[in-house]
Amino acid sequence: MRHCGPEVEVEGIVSLKTGGCPEDRHFCSQSGLFASPVRAAWLDIPSLVKAAVETAATGATEFCIVAAVRGPDEKLMAQVEAAVKAIREAVDIQVACSLGMLTQEQVDRLTAIGVHRYNQNLETARSHFPAVVTTHTWEERWETLRMVRDAGMEVCCGGILGMGETLEQRAEFAAQLASLEPDEVPLNFLNPPAGHALRRPAGDGRERRPARDRDVPAGVAAHDPALRGRT
Repeated sequence: MRHCGPEVEVEGIVSLKTGGCPEDRHFCSQSGLFASPVRAAWLDIPSLVKAAVETAATGATEFCIVAAVRGPDEKLMAQVEAAVKAIREAVDIQVACSLGMLTQEQVDRLTAIGVHRYNQNLETARSHFPAVVTTHTWEERWETLRMVRDAGMEVCCGGILGMGETLEQRAEFAAQLASLEPDEVPLNFLNPPAGHALRRPAGDGRERRPARDRDVPAGVAAHDPALRGRT
């Protein structure tokens, strides 16, 4: 209630392209660079429309199309454009996207077809990001979010706690999110199984442990300026 008020927005999410991502995000089972049971798979447009209709029937007001990619190529952009058009013809629901890092031309195309909101998580503090991802930079993500905001789309941006960051880096991350002024902040807590890349020994030789129960309220409190009314 304190952070979000008395209302809850219901949103449905469907993966257009699952698995086989070329990026090395150490927390993600969809990365093609790590051992994982997740295999690359695509949904066709009729399947996306069906999912959007089913989502709207639950009372949800937002339907988000996501893809496990670095950024959309022309094939993916064309499929998203066709899917958004078909969804709008079939059902009254807002459409959001999460397609990785964008160019200005891609931002303009998504805006032109009426995409309401764009998700691109910063994941963690700028200073900690190189310990989590090495195939692209924090700044590349930030630039996508800047273009999205400037184009008039709503911004959905959050991250994950429990990836080996310090308390100071959590505070840094909270300040960075607050400066972005996102419309929605997904805040997640990593619970890596034994052997996971982010549970192996850190530089000091100690095994990283999953986020503890007390980290949840502490994390929300630390991110209060960015989260107020947006989680």
